[in-house]
Amino acid sequence: MVPELEIPVTDEQEAEENVGFLEGMRCPKCESLGPFSISCSIGCTIYDNAVDQEGGAEWDDDSTCICNEPDCGFEGEVRDFREENQGGG
Repeated sequence: MVPELEIPVTDEQEAEENVGFLEGMRCPKCESLGPFSISCSIGCTIYDNAVDQEGGAEWDDDSTCICNEPDCGFEGEVRDFREENQGGG
């Protein structure tokens, strides 16, 4: 499960790296640091007339990930966005 995370980010960090939920991630096509759309699983209790979300979102390296940069839209798996898997990282 992914915890709530509040990390103050300076302009310099924002331009160079992710330090929160997207730490170590960068689009392999356009090199954007995000945001990315990631397919997540969440726990819910489903009633006939309501849905209660339980906990946070979960994802892993097999989850679908899409770059949200308007001129990019690269789609792959989270592992594809990990800098350690991009040859130069």
